[in-house]
Amino acid sequence: MKTLLLARHGKSYWEDGTLIDHDRPLLKKGIKKTKKALQLLLKKSIEIDKIYSSSAERAIRTSITLAKGIDYPLSKINNDNTIYAADAELLLTLCVVFPDKYDTIMVVGHNPALKELYNRLTNSDIDKFGTSNIACMVFDTEQWMEIPNSAIVDKWIINPKID
Repeated sequence: MKTLLLARHGKSYWEDGTLIDHDRPLLKKGIKKTKKALQLLLKKSIEIDKIYSSSAERAIRTSITLAKGIDYPLSKINNDNTIYAADAELLLTLCVVFPDKYDTIMVVGHNPALKELYNRLTNSDIDKFGTSNIACMVFDTEQWMEIPNSAIVDKWIINPKID
């Protein structure tokens, strides 16, 4: 089985017009909502073998928050600029070449690519994939290259709500 988790970065700061999009930080609310998603993820008892993150500041901070919560070594997060600008097709191209030694991989990135990839792989039609959401798909295969054509054994989405 191969398990793919798609995590959208937390809510980010938009009000500083001097920052380029890539450098926008997380808001405190974004960190809080990501920690809530983490608590819900921990209840699923999933062990993540590898984290790939967009190189955008808000995605890196989200990745760090999630990694700390699951005791994943921060030095092993793979920050990838390709994920930052990827559409669903490019994300899928990245996923199918993941090393097969990893059974459970988390990709931290952006919409609309994450939502569209989830919809494509699950034959779903979700219209919203909010900040700090985490989607999971478990595929009946031992090879990442086979996930586009593999049966899905389980799927779910964490949509954390905060006060």
